[in-house]
Amino acid sequence: MDLEDGVSPLPFSAEEADAIWERLRRRDSSLFCPRCGTILETVAPIAGGGSMALIWELRCKPCNRAMIAGQLLDQLLPRAAPRASEQDRAAARWMPEEYLRLSGPAVQRVMDLIDRHWLSYTEHDRRELAQVLLMALSGLDRPDAPIGPELKDICERLVVNWIEKRRSPS
Repeated sequence: MDLEDGVSPLPFSAEEADAIWERLRRRDSSLFCPRCGTILETVAPIAGGGSMALIWELRCKPCNRAMIAGQLLDQLLPRAAPRASEQDRAAARWMPEEYLRLSGPAVQRVMDLIDRHWLSYTEHDRRELAQVLLMALSGLDRPDAPIGPELKDICERLVVNWIEKRRSPS
């Protein structure tokens, strides 16, 4: 959290941080410093990505103050839409094989797979992914159904599109 001049910023006071969080909760895109009124700056995410929420630092250079913000800020910054990680892509490509190893109703198998890899998303979002994956994987319930590269590509595209859509501003 060092500034360009090498001086670490101080945290905002609890009251100042609360005022900034309130603006975030209201989805107010005019985030300014409660001390001096300067527009707060964001830098590239300092953590997160892939399936994890991004973590941002909000800074006021004149006051040398900073605070950490997560998913609420993520939703205000359209450029912050994450990309699926290599782990997400690999998990999606292995879904057909994993699906066949599980037993039980098709819906339950798909939800189990999604919960293994993307449990941090809301249940609603996971069910949405399950609906599209179920259509792609349901053909595997036939005894002669092959698992080809096309099916793996389809699963990967479905998961990547789903992840990128999740963080789009609603």
